[in-house]
Amino acid sequence: MNEKSITDAARWIVDQHSQKKNYANLPESFGIGGLDDAYLVQQEVVGFFQNQRGRIGGHKLALTSKPIQQLCGLDHPCAGQLFHSEINYGKHDLQLDDFLSVGIEFELAVRIAQDMTSIQGPWNRENILPFIDQVYPAFELVLDRNADYQNLDILSVVADNAWSGGAVLGSECSEWQHLDFDRRPVEKIINGKKETSVTGQALGNPMNSVVWLANFLNQSGSLIRAGQILMTGSTFATHSAEKGDVIEYSIDQVGMVKIEIV
Repeated sequence: MNEKSITDAARWIVDQHSQKKNYANLPESFGIGGLDDAYLVQQEVVGFFQNQRGRIGGHKLALTSKPIQQLCGLDHPCAGQLFHSEINYGKHDLQLDDFLSVGIEFELAVRIAQDMTSIQGPWNRENILPFIDQVYPAFELVLDRNADYQNLDILSVVADNAWSGGAVLGSECSEWQHLDFDRRPVEKIINGKKETSVTGQALGNPMNSVVWLANFLNQSGSLIRAGQILMTGSTFATHSAEKGDVIEYSIDQVGMVKIEIV
């Protein structure tokens, strides 16, 4: 894609949001040829959104489960950016009318203690640990805008900032270093109905998400910065929010988070 096509594609996506249209894949006429193009468009989209949403506060991962990756024809996750203004803490009421539709994902969030530069990398499960400060049970808000999940173009989703809509973080945990996140028990309760899973549903271990993103950004000439929040991937299938939902999510020995959809 040339520079004009990248900007035009980004403006098309931003216009779709501003006009509150249901999600649609990018028209083929923009000529998006691969993930490199998709991330270039994403950067332009995020730049436009920053006028309303403010500075970047972190990152999110999408496609952290193998079945979803296979469905999309990839063997790795994809990334989007979180705006600081859309990261909320504590019990939160979510106004559904603010969205065309929103998906809720159930995740471990981490806060980064210091810049993760390429000089310290490449990153692995051991050398990332001193760079992680707090961890949290968290909900990610997914701006799917009534998307047809049977007809998704993953390049268009990535260009659309990987449907990043913000996050709600629960109780923080600073004594997490002894915990095994391969199979840490988790529980969600939606309107009284309980389900259980393990943290390893997100890329085998949510710390693998930190590793992947740190290396990915360094290879792209960027980095995860001190104080940023990283959403590491969902341990359950996405829940489509409905008015009246009361949703809780807890991670064993980490804490819990709760939202109500109003």
